[in-house]
Amino acid sequence: MNKTTLQKIKSIQDLNLHGAVLSIKTDGIRGDTKLNLDTGCGRSGNWGLDSKRKIRFVVLRVKQKDGSYFVYTGSFVGHQPVKNSIKKVVLIDNLVLAGISWGISKLFNGQTGRGGVTYVELPEFEERPRDYREGSEVTILSRPDQSPFAEDVRENCFHRCVVTGASLRCITEAAHLTPHCDRGLPDRSNGILLRRDIHALFDHHEFAIEPDTLRMHFTKAALESLHPAQFTGQALTRDKMKSFINPENLRKRWAEFTRLHINQFSCDAELESAE
Repeated sequence: MNKTTLQKIKSIQDLNLHGAVLSIKTDGIRGDTKLNLDTGCGRSGNWGLDSKRKIRFVVLRVKQKDGSYFVYTGSFVGHQPVKNSIKKVVLIDNLVLAGISWGISKLFNGQTGRGGVTYVELPEFEERPRDYREGSEVTILSRPDQSPFAEDVRENCFHRCVVTGASLRCITEAAHLTPHCDRGLPDRSNGILLRRDIHALFDHHEFAIEPDTLRMHFTKAALESLHPAQFTGQALTRDKMKSFINPENLRKRWAEFTRLHINQFSCDAELESAE
């Protein structure tokens, strides 16, 4: 790995992430750390985590022999318990080596955390200007939504959110139906394009798609925060995609959704009656 070509990152704000971020500093040796940029799947542990916190992204800084840190970013998938311990392993998807940093935790995150973990709330969609000097070499930061998988999903979904029809790139992103960490394939049959807030609902089991009927279901809380008129349809139909997804990839999320919301989840009929 040629460190001189990596993006120099001074602070967590340089990563252009947004929302709730879990920042982790590790030596990459102790605990359970496995990073695979080929599949986009990562994991890091063992950490004392607040399971009730909602997390959007993970920033993982792995210490190198010269004292620098490789900085990885990815989407937060969930926690995995550690046997005979209260600590947990963090599962990461869409893993990207974003750059290199020499900053200490307090300077990098703007605050200190305990045990290598810091929770940071970043402004939504804030873009910080960069200083590009003429004649200098520039390495472009690869974001989680720029992977080959994401581009395939965008093209397959006609560059439109399959729920809302939104087409603006900065507010849409590819969502894995079955994450890599659950042996999901980085294939267009395992992804759909969603508006970012709908993707967040999908990842937090406030929205799910029924595998057998492909009907879209939202919790009551989700419907209360979204205007029904924004939705273009209540079923995932084949005309929304060039090649269709594998419905079997929806089953695990659907099972978790019904387990959590069996007494109160709202189906399409409620969405229609609210219009």
